[in-house]
Amino acid sequence: MNNNKDENFLENIQTVLDERVDNLDAATASNLRKARNRALEQIDRKPLSSWKKWSLPLAGMAAASIVIMLAILIHKQPVEIATSIGIEDVEILVSNESPDFYADLDFYIWLTEEDDFAG
Repeated sequence: MNNNKDENFLENIQTVLDERVDNLDAATASNLRKARNRALEQIDRKPLSSWKKWSLPLAGMAAASIVIMLAILIHKQPVEIATSIGIEDVEILVSNESPDFYADLDFYIWLTEEDDFAG
């Protein structure tokens, strides 16, 4: 029923508008024809404007892709693994010696080197 009311309403509007168009003076009818022609010319130019609608999102996606690629390249550089722990450090960590022993470790190393030359 609501659909029938809408159709009747649209038909009444169309009838009233058609009657008013038929009763227009020549100057107004001429102005309306010119406006209609300008509007039709704009429709012919529409493919260019639809291209413009797509250019901004495409440019945005291209810029985002470039930023992502740069970020990947920057972070893909080889990461240096900390190799500052030498064999001596590992031996110290696993040994049963007291920490006081390592306080004078340079002295003990020097002492063993001197014994090698002396003997």
